[in-house]
This record gives sequence, C-alpha cells and structure tokens, in this order.
Amino acid sequence: MLEYVTGGGGEVLDTLLASQGISFWSVESTAYGMDVWHWPNHVALTADEILNESNYGNGFAQSLWIFKNRRLAVMTVMNGGGDDGTLSRKLPAIYDSSLSEFEQDLEGHYDPALVDLEEDAGTYQDPIGFNGEGPRTLVVSRAGDQLTAEITEGESTEAINLVGSFGRDNFEVALVGPHQSARFWRDDSDMPYAVSFGSDGGPPFYRLP
Repeated sequence: MLEYVTGGGGEVLDTLLASQGISFWSVESTAYGMDVWHWPNHVALTADEILNESNYGNGFAQSLWIFKNRRLAVMTVMNGGGDDGTLSRKLPAIYDSSLSEFEQDLEGHYDPALVDLEEDAGTYQDPIGFNGEGPRTLVVSRAGDQLTAEITEGESTEAINLVGSFGRDNFEVALVGPHQSARFWRDDSDMPYAVSFGSDGGPPFYRLP
C-alpha cells in the first residue's frame, strides 16, 4: 500500500482497488485500529480518501497518514509515550502544500445544515459478520440533527448514536469505551451505498434496496 500511494506498484494495486473497492480500505484488509475518512472539499482542501492509524507503547509512538488521491503517505516514529496528533497533523503539509489547512480542518467544520441525513437513513447488511460468523444488519434512522442506528446479529441488537464529526460522511459512534468512527460511502450518483466502522468494526455494511 505504501508503494502504491507513493507512486510505485501501480498496476497491481490499481487492479486490487478496482475489484475490492470499499473492502480494500476497511479494517478487514488493513491493520487493526485504522480509520478511513472521506475528506470533504472545503476551505483550501481537495477531497481525498484518508487512512489513519496511530498507537504507542513500550516507550515508542507512531502515526501513519495515507492520502489516497494524492498518493502521499506520511509516517512518524518517535520515542515517547504518545503523540496527541499535534505533531503528526503538521507534517503532511510539508510534502503537499494543498494540505496547509489540514491540521485545523481536522478539528471539525461539521455543519448539520449542509448534511442531508435522510440520504443516510436506510437498512444496510454485512453478509459476512465478525470472523465469518454470519450476517449483521444495520438500520439507520434520522433523529433530529444526528443519526441513530441498531445493529442486529443473530438474536442480539445494539442501539447506537452517530454524531457528525466532519464533512457529511464521517461520524463518531457515541459509546462508552474505546473510540469508534463510522464512515458512509457514496456511489457514482452521490448516494450512500455502504457504511464501515473503524477500530475493528468488522466488514462493511452494504445498503439493501
């Protein structure tokens, strides 16, 4: 992947991206804990697909940003207990000036008035499930200026809230515990066709007719 985004290995991975689409960018096909965001086209930024992963332990910390459309990958490795993002968010602009607003734009710019939550509402299904243990169903509904959802797997159902994070396709899952993000994917007609959850959220859910 690093070769692909930095200009190498194009033919092989172009084919892989074309055939797998969303699955290539899901946590099923990348390392544990990675998130995939759709960066909106606002301020000075050009829309992009961004893959982010960071962790720390045993006296070391690392952060990885991959900007798919720009074919740019930036990795930071350092001694210390962890980077809160202050440093790693500054570095991409060194290599691509169009990311000069990246650090501050990462903080938000979510405007409910610019988001049509009704587009996201619907029923989505993951036919694989965790560890291939069977299908999961996600029913998304609008509730004011946020989304609510129910995930059903077998006889178990979990209710969650999806709170807008930035852009129109990136949400935070309101849960007690580890950070969790949600991403809506759009087709060529600009309508949501799938939902993926970061940080070991399992395979993507695809919209049912």
